[in-house]
Amino acid sequence: ILNALGWWPPFSPLVPEDRSGIHRSQDMRSIGTSSTEGKPSKGRSEQIRFASASCITWVPLVMNGSCNRAHQKLHPDRKCLNKKPLRVGMNHEWLALVEEDGRAYLLQRGSGEVRVRGLGRFNVDEMLGEVAVGDNVKIGQKILRVLKPGLPEARRSMKRRAQIILAKDSGYLISRMGISVGSRVLEGGHGSAGLAMHIASVLGARGTLISVENRPEHASVGKENMDVLKDVLPEFPDWHLLHSDVTECHNEVLGIVPELDAAILDMAEPWKAVSSISGILRPGGRIGCYCPTSIQLEKSWEACEEAGLSVEWAGEVIERRWSKASRGGVRPGNQPVGHTAFLLIGVNLGSLEEM
Repeated sequence: ILNALGWWPPFSPLVPEDRSGIHRSQDMRSIGTSSTEGKPSKGRSEQIRFASASCITWVPLVMNGSCNRAHQKLHPDRKCLNKKPLRVGMNHEWLALVEEDGRAYLLQRGSGEVRVRGLGRFNVDEMLGEVAVGDNVKIGQKILRVLKPGLPEARRSMKRRAQIILAKDSGYLISRMGISVGSRVLEGGHGSAGLAMHIASVLGARGTLISVENRPEHASVGKENMDVLKDVLPEFPDWHLLHSDVTECHNEVLGIVPELDAAILDMAEPWKAVSSISGILRPGGRIGCYCPTSIQLEKSWEACEEAGLSVEWAGEVIERRWSKASRGGVRPGNQPVGHTAFLLIGVNLGSLEEM
């Protein structure tokens, strides 16, 4: 009878499943789909399995927007998973699902059905309804640890369109330029917000970050990443995204802050913006240029000197990871991160006239 109705699989056994040492019984739910599966045709039913303490029970999932009435009468406690969840009064907490190799996926409670690259399509509220931080959850064939997200998880799961500044360069610039809680910082070239996420994490609620981006397609991706980070961080700065050119945003910046503590230029021709930006740096303020090539470094160096800035440091940061050898000991990793860009830091010392 169930098969004739077209919504129950022809074979639905109760299959024992060994889950020793993985999690407690309430913490795991498994979806029998993969990221490579296509969308079902209209009116077609999919199968979803829920893993309980000792068995897997197959339950039909109707994908055409309405649940089978006969199924609702027989199982009033089961709901159609493609129905949008009730968002009013729901917990919209962000959770990080982390694989053993460190790969992270950020999910927000109350999102309903989502499709995540690497995990597939599933209902967040059904999957993470009773899961707590520290539990394990199984999605498809992957077992992931549920953690409270921070900057590392947000960066690993961020959306990308433009090439981002890596952590090795972002951290060095922030530290060397003295960017800290309450600083007023300008970012020239927002991109996918790789640098902005690092800066926002150290500014705190009293800081101000002004991001300037003249390409709308990149700005939209960066804004989406920053919106997620705002919900993740305990404190978030006063952030402004200007759709403008860095060389023409002088008045807009002064409308937000009277002067800048620091400015970092990540653009194709940073030397063209050095003169205008240096004019709104406070005494002792610093400007940083991210230059992938030595020609860009040379031109930026000359522009800083012409603007009256003193070049405090110029160079590159090389990263070489180490790994544990199979026969004991440690050795350099097989994937070193060499040159990414030249970094230049200039400081506004003001006029140094002879006394």
